[in-house]
Amino acid sequence: MAKRTLLFHAAGLLRNKKAYLFLGRSGAGKTTICSLSKKAQVIDDDIVPLAKIKGKVCIYHPKNKQFYPIKRIFIIVKFKRDRIEKATVIETLRFMLKDSIIAFRRNGTKGLKQKAQDIFNFVMDMLQSVPCYRLFFKKNAGFWKAIDKLERKYKEPYAKELIRAV
Repeated sequence: MAKRTLLFHAAGLLRNKKAYLFLGRSGAGKTTICSLSKKAQVIDDDIVPLAKIKGKVCIYHPKNKQFYPIKRIFIIVKFKRDRIEKATVIETLRFMLKDSIIAFRRNGTKGLKQKAQDIFNFVMDMLQSVPCYRLFFKKNAGFWKAIDKLERKYKEPYAKELIRAV
């Protein structure tokens, strides 16, 4: 594992060789997203280690001991239809600092205290390099259609308009 990882209360998935991070409070649907993602490899549905590797924020996959750069971050919200909206950096930062960050870990040992500034810098680096969205989803796998449409429509990392599932 990397020298320093930040543990997140999140779900991490690999799909089509891309890593995605799904943030949500307890009960928001992280485990549901994982169970509905038949064509994806679940890294974890609760605690995901992140690290900065060669300037990119990556999800660490403990089973194969590899790091995967994060393609997109989604704040998940259960809703009556699937859609994606761009989330602001401030909104995502507020959510991460309040509900997602668990702890820094160094060399596999837990409980190492770090300055708040270290955590803030790590998260800000992530938010400046990984696009963030709100993912509204109903309890089926249709949300992947909205994500796939987002990937096809926007080659650049940041989408500026609402994306709806077909």
